[in-house]
Amino acid sequence: YMDRYVNSILDNNRYPADEINRVLKEYKKKWVPIIDAGIGIHHNPYIKEGLEQDVFIKVPGGEFYVGEVWPGEVHFPDFFHPNTPKFWNKMLETLYKDVKFDGIWLDMNELASFTDGQKNWVPPEDDILNRPPYTPAGPGQLLSNHTIRMDVEYYGGLKEYYVHSMYGFLESEVTYNYLKEKTELPFVLSRSTFYGSGKYAFHWNGDNGATWQFLAYSIPGVMNFGLFGIPFVGPDMCGFDYNTTEELCSRWYQVGTLYPFSRNHNEKGMIDQEPYALGPTLLETARLSLRLRYSLLKHFYTQFLRLNGTGTVFKPLFFEFYNDTYLYSYSNVFVENQYMVGNCLMVTPVLQQGVSSINAYFPKSTW
Repeated sequence: YMDRYVNSILDNNRYPADEINRVLKEYKKKWVPIIDAGIGIHHNPYIKEGLEQDVFIKVPGGEFYVGEVWPGEVHFPDFFHPNTPKFWNKMLETLYKDVKFDGIWLDMNELASFTDGQKNWVPPEDDILNRPPYTPAGPGQLLSNHTIRMDVEYYGGLKEYYVHSMYGFLESEVTYNYLKEKTELPFVLSRSTFYGSGKYAFHWNGDNGATWQFLAYSIPGVMNFGLFGIPFVGPDMCGFDYNTTEELCSRWYQVGTLYPFSRNHNEKGMIDQEPYALGPTLLETARLSLRLRYSLLKHFYTQFLRLNGTGTVFKPLFFEFYNDTYLYSYSNVFVENQYMVGNCLMVTPVLQQGVSSINAYFPKSTW
């Protein structure tokens, strides 16, 4: 929807506000626009005000840090700064006046960067923040691999190295507080989360791949985030990277329509993977699966209301059948392949290619 990837600015040539509003009203749709953390430096009406209010992250010495994401060169808001919520809210309000959205999708907020650290920047060999003894990207790599410099500074002198994991959390909190003025049920979907983020945001598991392995990974991935206090979570159904297949996408719909957060999402440049795009098998499977999800929506809502943020909705079998010793056994192949939705619905999905029958384990109970 953006004009040159500038947050909150509609491209009125491709997406006129009047036409968007007409479609939303006519088809009774809700809109959740994407907002990236990077504020484009060029063609951006917010930059001057942001600089005057001093709300952007800085490099050592006091200059504003320049990163590079979708709009090109960007500044990143400093959510530790007391002026930032006002600046952020004004930006969101610009878009809201054009098209009233029903939530916000926060992306690229790890912070993600198209350059390692900063363009034309090489840290000295003794820079312990950017060159620590261990880096996730491997020996000899910078800790700022695909993110910003570890020595950039936030309000109060805080350095990125020590608060990196907090960025998505703080951005979610500010966004939630803005939406709270618009609706009793703010919808904030964030790619970067931290312990406590579940109070303000939901989550999707980032850029997965269109493979059977990632389909299987998705189940423990959703379970884990339930343990982290974010029960409303789900990965990209059918896979984000790589081209999916009709069979894989069909199986993913059968699993994925029972994720708490259920969304088909894929990478630009990959083949289309909407239910109508890949063939009759997927179309029919998606119809049946989505109808099942809608028939179970009251069951889902009941779980969330009953738990009131204090437990998991999508969970392994041993959470319900904790006296069943087989569920703790290394020989149990079902521990990550079956799951419970609430306390009385068990799901045993197909997770392998070419499979037409499947075994299931039923804990001792009444089924």
